[in-house]
Amino acid sequence: MKYEPPFSPGQEVSFDDIRSIVPQASFGAGILYSKNYNCLIILSKHDSLYEDEWRGNTLHYTGTGRSGEQDLYYRDNRFLANLHLTKLPVYLFESSNKVYTYRGEVMLSEKRYQATKPDKDGLMRKVWIFPLTLVSDGSVPEEYIAEYEKEKKKQVKKLSISQLQSQAVKSSSKTSSYRQATSKQYIRNQSIARYTKLKANGICELCEKPAPFFDKDGEPYLESHHVVWLERGGADSINNTVALCPNCHKKMHIVEDKNDFNKLIAIAKNRAKESGYGSAN
Repeated sequence: MKYEPPFSPGQEVSFDDIRSIVPQASFGAGILYSKNYNCLIILSKHDSLYEDEWRGNTLHYTGTGRSGEQDLYYRDNRFLANLHLTKLPVYLFESSNKVYTYRGEVMLSEKRYQATKPDKDGLMRKVWIFPLTLVSDGSVPEEYIAEYEKEKKKQVKKLSISQLQSQAVKSSSKTSSYRQATSKQYIRNQSIARYTKLKANGICELCEKPAPFFDKDGEPYLESHHVVWLERGGADSINNTVALCPNCHKKMHIVEDKNDFNKLIAIAKNRAKESGYGSAN
């Protein structure tokens, strides 16, 4: 008989609850095989090295291996690689600050693929990505999206400008990350947002005046803006992102002046070209 965890989707659980399914589970693991229940447990950690990406109800999950090229059949990666043979049930948990939330059963919905991401030393390498789609409705509270982005902002503040540039270039994509919440919520890539603000050097890229104040961390307060809005099909990429003061940011969403648009898209594309992002043209 197929095992199902005794939790409801959205329910917060302890690590001991997870260990009741996989006794050998450790905090550093992400893919766990339960011998007792013949199932897989996936832990997607938002405060870890890997940046798993949601596209609707599908999590593009990064495999195991913290340095060097990832091996498809290395350690626990083999369990996801062989799902088409084993037919094991897979259950997803997300964690942030050691708070675990059960999301429900997932299935490998698309073919696994490779992508380029940084390893634990910041060096770019090939990793394996497994698209895992929730079997049931995966809507989450909007507060969860806000908490997710807050955690990502903390992480990218630890990176150097060169590390941010590398991640921002690799993360720039025409397919924006989003999750189904009470309403559709786009998840901004925090590497791109922070890289854009640092390159602006405290100056609004529209009015060209200094940021109006400093935030609680002592940094000039600017806001990240997508020149072509995400909800209008714009990309969450370096060549579509600028840093604006709050006043100009609000202006772009209300006035939508064509001259302002042309000025900002030229700035974004020039920065993309300087950073080495191949889609700048």
